[in-house]
Amino acid sequence: MSVQAITFVIGQHIPDAGAKLLALVLANYVDHRTGLAWPTVEALADDTSQSVRTVQRKLRELEQLGLITILKGACPKTGRQRANRYVMHLPGVAVPARGDRPGGAAAAAPARGDSLTPLLTPEGCQPDGEEGDTGDTPGGDTAVTPLKESVRGTVTREAPQPPVAGGRIEPVPIRENGATAPPEPPPPDPAPEAGATGRFDQLVAAYPEGGRAWANLAAARALFDALPEAEQRQAIAAAAAYAAHCRREAALKPKYLQNWLRAGLFRNHRLAPAPAEPPRPVRVFVAADTPDWSAWAEHHRRQGRPMPTPVRSDVERREGWWFASRRPPEPRAGA
Repeated sequence: MSVQAITFVIGQHIPDAGAKLLALVLANYVDHRTGLAWPTVEALADDTSQSVRTVQRKLRELEQLGLITILKGACPKTGRQRANRYVMHLPGVAVPARGDRPGGAAAAAPARGDSLTPLLTPEGCQPDGEEGDTGDTPGGDTAVTPLKESVRGTVTREAPQPPVAGGRIEPVPIRENGATAPPEPPPPDPAPEAGATGRFDQLVAAYPEGGRAWANLAAARALFDALPEAEQRQAIAAAAAYAAHCRREAALKPKYLQNWLRAGLFRNHRLAPAPAEPPRPVRVFVAADTPDWSAWAEHHRRQGRPMPTPVRSDVERREGWWFASRRPPEPRAGA
């Protein structure tokens, strides 16, 4: 898992929401020192809830945007087909040419004790094991497979750190439990922006129950966070209207939340215009010891109300009070 790569992708402008989601998932596989990742297309399709053909198309779009380089997986020495490798263009990581090994000559020998960087032959191929297995771990996952629920309790991760000045991102240490040296206290996690978190909770609460019960909330959250605030509010209002429509049409099966956001169906909903604020009444300054002041004093006396105490106006440079009009309303007949 690479917090640096995920932070890098979040800061990039990727117009297509599906490509943005794919870039975030791919960043989860990236080794932040070399920018290298080698997940299978099937794994990326499963993580992003997209088809294999869609993932292949989005990968090419990311390459055209200059965010990644796709290194073909065929070994030039043996001709055996391997999974493609991907190099994410992180700050401080050299961009390789087609067929080059990422990281240059320094990447030939991994750091001592390094268990994340794959061993590569001089031809750029992963070596075969004694039983014919490749450098991949069982089940097709690579050595930088993201941490799943089953191993969360065995690895301690530091809180994500923001990029420092100059674009260089400091590495995040990962410590295994049972280390002899006492771990340093981690820095406090940055507080999430309350508005964005609250808006996503509102979206989930307003969306039809049948569409959120089995939805991929992590993918939906990534798509929702990529939207500007105005479209986030539009999606919340559209989700409530969609839920009301589904209640009226009992046979209608709502879409999964992440697919609904990816298709941008909420943009068809038009927000109701905000009600216009009533105009504020204009107050008129009436100076004390004038006929207008005497008229207002008589008006208050008839209504049984006390007359305001005059105060000085810096604009008028006189003492008086602000009333609804210059003269009070005329008394009604019989009053």
